[in-house]
Amino acid sequence: MIVASARPFGADTPGARAFAAAFEAEQRRLFSIAFSILRDPGEAQDAVQDTALVGWRRWASLRDESKSAAWLAQICVNRCLDRRRRLLRSVFVDGAEREVREAADQHLTDGGRYIDIDRAYRKLSVRQRAVITLHYQHGYTLAECADLIGCSTGSVSQHLARGLKRLRRELDDE
Repeated sequence: MIVASARPFGADTPGARAFAAAFEAEQRRLFSIAFSILRDPGEAQDAVQDTALVGWRRWASLRDESKSAAWLAQICVNRCLDRRRRLLRSVFVDGAEREVREAADQHLTDGGRYIDIDRAYRKLSVRQRAVITLHYQHGYTLAECADLIGCSTGSVSQHLARGLKRLRRELDDE
């Protein structure tokens, strides 16, 4: 799935080619991170496109191209956190749309009992989701998660512990 152009302005310079190669290599992982945080494929695609644009504009400021994957991931996480804040301020879900979403969320069963993992995951804070996704799904250490999210390692540990505790509580309460 191609969600963003790696060469937003069509330039064909060594810097543009280096950015395109780095972005194209990470594009699927960036979408996965964005989707895990935002829980909406359209918003995730927009966040990846924002990442491409910001990355393109700031590519010259990257000191070590071997760290481009972490650099792009950090931009993506920040774009997602900003986008999520904006969405929370502007979203109003009417009753009918909420019912459709809740019905779609009830997709896994265990002995006739609904296990709603997605609903439980969405109840986590944005930072808790980001840490859980980055740490467990993408294999980042807690220190790397702290760098990507822009907080201390202790805060990341707290987000992780609280997020896992809430997930356990939500899934046990079904």
